[in-house]
Amino acid sequence: MSTIEVEKNITAEQNEVYSGEPSVVDQDETGVPSGYWKSYRFIGSIAAITLLANNTFIAYSMPVNVLAVINADIGPDPNIALVSLLFVTLKGLLMLLVGSLSDIMGRRWFLIGSQSIGFIGFCIAAKAASVNGLIGASAVIAVAGSCHDLYPPLTLELLPNKYRGYGQAAMTVAVMPTLGLGPVFARMMVQNTALGWRSIYWLGAASTGTSVLLFALCYFPPGFEQLTHGKSRKQQIKDLDYVGFFLYALGLIGIMLSLGWGGGTYPWASAQVIALLAVGVVSIAAFILYECYRPLATPLVPMKLFKIRDFSVAVVVGSVGQMAYYALNIIWPGQIANLYTVDNLKIGWLSSIVGIALIAGEVVAGAILKKAPLVKYHMIFSVSGLLVFNGLASLGNSDREGLATGMTFMTSFFVGWIECVAIVVASLVIPPENIGVGCAFFASTRAITGSIAAAVYVAIQNNTFASDLPKRIQVAASAANIPADQVPTIITTIQTATVAGLAKLGLTPEVMASLVAATNLANVQAYYVTYLSALAFAGCALVAACFASNNLNHIFTSFLNKTVDAPHLEAELEKKHEQQHV
Repeated sequence: MSTIEVEKNITAEQNEVYSGEPSVVDQDETGVPSGYWKSYRFIGSIAAITLLANNTFIAYSMPVNVLAVINADIGPDPNIALVSLLFVTLKGLLMLLVGSLSDIMGRRWFLIGSQSIGFIGFCIAAKAASVNGLIGASAVIAVAGSCHDLYPPLTLELLPNKYRGYGQAAMTVAVMPTLGLGPVFARMMVQNTALGWRSIYWLGAASTGTSVLLFALCYFPPGFEQLTHGKSRKQQIKDLDYVGFFLYALGLIGIMLSLGWGGGTYPWASAQVIALLAVGVVSIAAFILYECYRPLATPLVPMKLFKIRDFSVAVVVGSVGQMAYYALNIIWPGQIANLYTVDNLKIGWLSSIVGIALIAGEVVAGAILKKAPLVKYHMIFSVSGLLVFNGLASLGNSDREGLATGMTFMTSFFVGWIECVAIVVASLVIPPENIGVGCAFFASTRAITGSIAAAVYVAIQNNTFASDLPKRIQVAASAANIPADQVPTIITTIQTATVAGLAKLGLTPEVMASLVAATNLANVQAYYVTYLSALAFAGCALVAACFASNNLNHIFTSFLNKTVDAPHLEAELEKKHEQQHV
């Protein structure tokens, strides 16, 4: 069956439920009760999902911007990077399981339970006395994180298809405080509160606790009885894809740990790193083969989704967009600190450009997508923008702060455009009964590929800097008549500390200036190579975008996947059923 036929079948399945009558799941927007869109349950559910979405960035974007501060307070520990790496890995791992199970058994208790666990995790993190304690707390928060990144499908399935572009744009604006301004708020908390970095995690606890209450009081989507037909809970649990989950978990953990330890805890060529990477790659390959060829009652990832061409394209293009986002979150703050300023707040404000521009891109794309659903051209245009401005970002040096900032803004803007189009398209072309697992796979893939790309970019940047710095310092030292036996000490000081560490060596201001200039040139070269290396991924996305459908207007309909008023609708349906049998 061709991808066009698959998508037509999905649309046909949606159209079959357009009776205009009340329904708990899969209906036309005209079938909802009067006043539903202004009811406390709908508004409260959207508020709860908004808090859940912000928790995503409180748990990752804000702490990752102040990891150095945290490490200085409760460390130092070479494993500090595992705070963010373990969080991303575990949430990506659990996301598939949550998406699959919630499609079958309903979302209500998954969200209430995960947010409750997240509340506990944030409290533990806020009280952590060591880096290892914070790593453990991040693992607990990651359980909640498995639901955090599902906020796009949680929002979009509550809206008619034709409004999903607007919905994604609105939700992106709602996370402005933590996504757009998260870096500067994190640094303000560190600088201006008595609790310092711990206030970030207390904010997460407050946000998570509030969302638990709102989900409990307002969020009543279809439950197990409405979503399953002919199978008991016991049978559904028995049919879970345990082998697939084990293979996926083993592969994911192996790959992420090898990237986390490589070049830090262990050398890249060490047996530990190579063995972990090999186990990870082999396990992922085995997982794909198992899912493809083993007949499964409830597969972890329904392979039929990949017969939908636009879903596959959205996964590829969306993953490349997320790669750029994760990389910019790590590379750009370092570039600011190394080349432009050491002022804590200025670093925070300039770092916030990534999130602010991404939000702007999503809002513009969301506003245009409904009126012009030309998906192929949206993707080609946005990926081309990413390709061009990411390449131009490589030209930024210590004298071109404005250029570097502008190119980072434009790169992030087109990342936002990519994100909005990819998320909306994926949610529209996935069959309604698989929207949870499909979007979970989509979100998981984007998170994992983003983390892998970030690790690769950091390795490229560090390795280029380490190889280029000695040559430039040698030239500067020779010109300044520095004794040859002092050069290794200078190089080590710069590599292990900062340029400010040179002041302890008792060098003259003129010599210091020449060494700082040499270090800046080494940093510029490192960022230049890093930005150019990203173009290969963007090129792959551009090729994939050419295979997207020209027009998805036939899917931008009044179809409504779910409501959050199940008790009321059930009562109304039961009353109607009784009237029919009088």
